[in-house]
Order: sequence, then structure tokens, then C-alpha cells
Amino acid sequence: MKRLPEYGYTILEVLIFLMITGFMFATAVVAISGTQENAQYSQAVRDFEIQVKDTINDVAHGYYPTGTRGRCVVTAGGDVDFDVNTPVEASQNSECINIGKILMFNLSNINDGFGLGTIVGKNPVFNEPLDLGVGDLRPILAYKEDPGGLGTPVDLTVRKPLRYGVQVTKIGSDSVPAEEFSSLSFISGFSNTAQNAETRASGTLTTSVYGVKGALTTSDTLLDYNAEIESLDSSGNYEVNPADGFYLCLLTADDRRARIVIGVDGVATATRAEFDIDSVADGGVCP
Repeated sequence: MKRLPEYGYTILEVLIFLMITGFMFATAVVAISGTQENAQYSQAVRDFEIQVKDTINDVAHGYYPTGTRGRCVVTAGGDVDFDVNTPVEASQNSECINIGKILMFNLSNINDGFGLGTIVGKNPVFNEPLDLGVGDLRPILAYKEDPGGLGTPVDLTVRKPLRYGVQVTKIGSDSVPAEEFSSLSFISGFSNTAQNAETRASGTLTTSVYGVKGALTTSDTLLDYNAEIESLDSSGNYEVNPADGFYLCLLTADDRRARIVIGVDGVATATRAEFDIDSVADGGVCP
């Protein structure tokens, strides 16, 4: 009986097979990893843009966080303050009204996100022919400590997350390229001239965007940001609704950059996301 020949693989053939298989596996891993990083990058930028849009929408519709807080009062000198010894519902204070929100970055007690503060001011009188500016409302941050420890401290700050290691590195405006800004505030316009019949009928308020001049710092407190809000009362150290809007530079953990532009096509509160922005070193605007 004739024996059939035996077939097999040589060591060299096995090694070549393993090398090709390993290369294909490594290529697949890199491709999958790159796809996942792209998805996380896009999602992180879009999530932040959505949070900005939600903030603008809350201001336009007068949303005020609820909770038992100190009573907001107008002092004899006309300033706005909080009485921490009188715990009442902040949204029911007749002397004060919610006038906006502020985006607060690099807060010393928030490592992976940002703070969203509530701005309050004097309750305006709509039935009088007044043309009220933001300074007339004496704006302050809805925050006050209770040094005596006997009252109800006020802090309506909401902590918001930034996903996948994203950081806000700069606030700027293409209208004033030499300036940087330390915060952005969205503030309702309460003047009779600013609020036309259409906005009143829709239940929304005209909203302006304010940027306080000064670069972002590494560790700010709520008191620092309150000082910035109070500066809107009298100083000219801010920009409001620049023609090209404001932008916020985002930097991811894998060194990719993006911008959220606020103030698109002449609409102060319209937003746009821009991806893969060049760094300052490459001639771009974002560090």
C-alpha cells in the first residue's frame, strides 16, 4: 500500500503567518483606538456646547434654581445683598430678580468641570418708561457665606462636568484679538426699549453676553467671580456683544483643540462648534 506524503508548515512559514497576523491585529487596535478618541473628542465638545446653549435658554426664560436660601434684599444704599439669617425661597424674593448666569472656570474647588453661577439684581419696574442698563440693577452673584454660622449660607452655584479631560484654556473674541476674558455672563436686558412686543409675547427676554477683561487664572474663588459681576455695575472693564462674538478654547487630554463660538451671524446668543483648531504656536488663537 502506497503511503501518502505528509504536509506541514515550516518554522519560517509559521513565523511569517504570526508576523502578518500581529501586524493586522495592531493595525485594527490603532484604528479602533483612533475612532474611539475621535468620538470622545467630538462628544466632549458637543456636550459643552449643549451646556452653554442650556444656560442661554435658562436666562432667556428666567429660570431660577430653587431651594431654601437667604433672603435677597436691597439695602438702603441701593445695593443688592443677602440676609443669611432669614431663610426663604430665593425665587420668591420680591426685592430681587434673577438676571442671568455666569460661566466660572478654574474654580479652586472644581477639578474636572466648571461652575455655573446665578446672577441676581434689583427687581426692575416695567410699568415705568425706564431704560435700565445692567449697572442700574446692581448685579451680584447669588453667593454669600455665613460668618456667624447661625444663618443659611447662600450658594446657588451648579457644578457642571467637562468630559474626557477637556479644559477651557482661553476666552477671547475675534473682534478684539488683543484682549482675553476671565469670565462670560449671560444677562437679561430689562429696559423697556430692549424688550419688544415679540420677545414679551414669546415669554423670553433679550439676552446679552458680557466678557470681563482679563486672562483666565489657575485658581479662582466664588468671591473673585462675584467681584467681576459687581464690576459690571460701574467699570468699563468688559465687552458686551462684540460683532464677532466670544469664543471659548477647549483642550483635550490628547492635545486636540476646539472652539465654541457664542455670537454667530449677528445673534449674540447663537453658538457654533469648531473642531481641530490650531494652537497659538501654529499661528492659531487657542493655547
